[in-house]
Amino acid sequence: MKMKRYEAIEVITKALKGDELVISANGLISRELFSIKDSPRNFYMLGSMGLASSIGFGLAFSLPKKR
Repeated sequence: MKMKRYEAIEVITKALKGDELVISANGLISRELFSIKDSPRNFYMLGSMGLASSIGFGLAFSLPKKR
């Protein structure tokens, strides 16, 4: 049985403790994350296709104690 993207996002968000920064790619992933678990710590990358890893690296580098 294959897991669908929406189900995967639900599993991932349930594993979050609440203080993590979450960067989501553009399109449906960001919309689904918003509908499942909106948070001020979520960064919805609408219109920046392919830059989630760059933004995540920048945040990890500048905020090393954040998850």
